[in-house]
Amino acid sequence: MKALKRIGFFALLALAPALMAPTGGLPSRPKFQAVGINTPPLAAAGSLAVANQGVFSLAAVTNTYPISISSSLPGIWVNESDQAADNRAWNFLADGKQLRIQAVNDAGTVADNIIIASRGSGTVISQIDIGSASNPIIAGNGVPMTPTTGTFTATLNGVGTTVQGTASYYTIGKMVMIVIPALTGSSNTTSMSITGIPSALWPVSTQQMAFTSTLLVDNGALCSTCNGEISSGGTMNFYKGTSLTGFTNGGGLKGLNAGTKAVFTYSLL
Repeated sequence: MKALKRIGFFALLALAPALMAPTGGLPSRPKFQAVGINTPPLAAAGSLAVANQGVFSLAAVTNTYPISISSSLPGIWVNESDQAADNRAWNFLADGKQLRIQAVNDAGTVADNIIIASRGSGTVISQIDIGSASNPIIAGNGVPMTPTTGTFTATLNGVGTTVQGTASYYTIGKMVMIVIPALTGSSNTTSMSITGIPSALWPVSTQQMAFTSTLLVDNGALCSTCNGEISSGGTMNFYKGTSLTGFTNGGGLKGLNAGTKAVFTYSLL
């Protein structure tokens, strides 16, 4: 009886593979599953490759990268599942010779670019954009670094007539550059200032301005000892030496030297 039991036990072991196997052969290997996609069994050791339709496989590839994605529109979708609707999806994709990182809605129908790297010829990167065309965003330590430009009407004060000119400004982060054309007039006071600066360019506190002092004229002569500052109220005040009231009052020419453009730079802090 014991012999028969032993024979039956070994017969069961011999039949086990056939009993466990699906029709047509031995059990298949576990399938790799990603985002609900069941893929064919993994092949021999190699690199993880993703082809069209999201098919994963291990295969020998000609490059040395551990993950290879090949498609006419290759991309990776990242879903931060604990966030609110339309506030949890991110997209990494390549399209039209551009590599893009995007914030997208849940349906994948609306996207805003974070970074776009555009490819020129071969491996040359022709352009890198941060933010979308409608909402360009560049920031360093939380400070927006998107360049802005514009113009305004600058008025020279401290002269007998109205003297104005169209000035240009450029900002990057907290730095401001203002370019003012030649503005001169007959002096009627011992002070000199320029007003009209847009409020967005006013510093938090009074700032010294960097410029070439010989751009300024007092009593018809270049002023090598002149300097200036911009107040928190947006007024450019100029000094002769250390005095705000050191300019000549008597009809002589005063202002920004004729035939030049004065460039003033300062910080908004």
